[in-house]
This record gives sequence, C-alpha cells and structure tokens, in this order.
Amino acid sequence: MTDNTLILGEGKYFNMDCHKTKLNNNVLIVGASGSGKTRSFVIPNLIQATGSYVISDPKGNLYRKYGAWLEKKGYLVKRLDFTKPLVSERYNLFRYIHDEQDIVKLAHMLIGTEKNYSKDPFWDESAQLLVQAILAYLWEKNDTDKQNLHYVLELLRKSKALEDMITDKSELDSIMETHRKLNNNSYACPIAGKTFDIEKHMARLKENCYSR
Repeated sequence: MTDNTLILGEGKYFNMDCHKTKLNNNVLIVGASGSGKTRSFVIPNLIQATGSYVISDPKGNLYRKYGAWLEKKGYLVKRLDFTKPLVSERYNLFRYIHDEQDIVKLAHMLIGTEKNYSKDPFWDESAQLLVQAILAYLWEKNDTDKQNLHYVLELLRKSKALEDMITDKSELDSIMETHRKLNNNSYACPIAGKTFDIEKHMARLKENCYSR
C-alpha cells in the first residue's frame, strides 16, 4: 500500500490520484446501523492521516478518540457541534461587514424577504429594515464585544412598543436618538426612522424577525 490510497477492504486498495486513474474518488458504503461501516472503513482510512478530512460524527466518538491524535500528527482539527455551541467552531457574521452594502446583504439573508413569510410583503420588508438598522448601529458603534447576533436580539427586545401608550418611546428609540446626536452621518439612524414611524406595529415586526 502506498500513500494517497483508499482502503476498501482487506488487501483491496484504491488509488486516490484521480489524475492517474481518470476516475473520481467517490465511494458509497451501504450498511445497516451497527454493521461496521465506521469501524471497517472510516477509521482505517482516517488513521492513515494522508490527506484532509471532513467527517460526519453525530455522536462525537471519532472526535474523542482521534481528535487529539490527529493534532499530534500536525492536523488542524475543527469541531462543529450544534448541540454544544460553546465548544464548537463558529463564525461571527459581523466580521464580514465592510460597508453599508454588506449590511443590506446580511439583513436580507437573515430575514429572506423573497420567501414571503407574510401575506403582505410590507411586513417582511419592514422586518428587514429593522434588522438592517440594528446591524448598522452595532457596526457603527464598533464595540466588538457586542457585534454578534446575541446583541441583535437584545436590541430587538428593546424595541418593545407600549400598546396603550403609542406616543412613548421604546428603549431602542432612545438608543438610536442618542446615537444620531453623536454621529450626524449615521447610516443606521435614517433606516431606524423608517421602522419607528410605525411603532404601533412593532410587535408584528418583531414577530416577523423572530420567526426567521
């Protein structure tokens, strides 16, 4: 057996150099649960440590058994775990914001107005504007500790409208007004103004935002 070889079974190997074989390297392994797919195919090929690997490991057994071993072999091991986000690899969407157009794209991605969650597109478009204003505010404040989706949700909660006191300002109103006074060229504040003009409908807007 040589390097860059896939182990198919006892005494059976497949050359992974597709330039030589003129074939793709796709392999389909079919077997019932507990039939030994991981033990007889995945693990033997994994411990060869001859290439890069993307491994589906729902139970985390392979990570626990071979993660540290692969690191000793010089591998950079990254773990994506949706059940334990604090120990999982993750990325911050704010790190990809470089200008106002990126904010528009991000808000559109988060809200997805083209899917028409509401019968009236007004609500989807307004929800996108609200998220867009909050994203822009956090970006302009440039407080990296608060540039994350957790604080986006925190500011959404602060946009609570008082049902019986429509003229009262929400906490988010006050935040934006203070920000406007400190930043005359703010991109966030004019957008926020478009959503706060319909403050009495804020509960519906927030519902649209949270549903995403």
